[in-house]
Amino acid sequence: FNDTATTEIYTLSLHDALPIYFFLQRYGKKFEILQNGVSKINFKNSTEYLRKYNIERQKYLLFMARLVPEKGSHLLIDAYERLPSIFNSKIKLVIAGDTNYYDEYYYNLKKHSSDKIIFTGFINGDEKYTLLANALCFIQPSSIEGMSIGILEAMYFGLPTIVSDIPENTVITKNFGLKYNNGNVESLRYILIKFIENHDRYRSE
Repeated sequence: FNDTATTEIYTLSLHDALPIYFFLQRYGKKFEILQNGVSKINFKNSTEYLRKYNIERQKYLLFMARLVPEKGSHLLIDAYERLPSIFNSKIKLVIAGDTNYYDEYYYNLKKHSSDKIIFTGFINGDEKYTLLANALCFIQPSSIEGMSIGILEAMYFGLPTIVSDIPENTVITKNFGLKYNNGNVESLRYILIKFIENHDRYRSE
């Protein structure tokens, strides 16, 4: 930054804007907040997609993001596998997403594939929205985010959300979702148990 620069500054969320606001006060830059949003979603809610993965309505937890470390699918899998059998014997975990880099991280994730932990690969369109519409819960264990389209889409479908407590997530969910301590697998495990035991109170039809 300098006193003569004319660069405009854009940010996705008010939280991101706060540190930038300091520079605006000091350097007088133009400031715009460009917030993400979700338009009305029209799709075919088909049970064929549930049958494809051998899952049932509201009997699976859903992760939907790229399979990279910062999205935290490894943390979620670890927490899920630590659940008492009374929980994960009834509720499956669906990992929806893929990666551009088939590296060690990716292959270590896939080692956990089972009849309880289901990897779908990349999905979109009717298949994506069917999995969202029928999930028990949407989980975003990311350590880095902007303004998450995944959370916004989950809330569009009335899904309860469980998110890491980074501000970029909680500025969206506010008091409507459950949160856990970012990066802490035991904290996430505790919240998963709390949610599964009381999931009816968190769902908005």
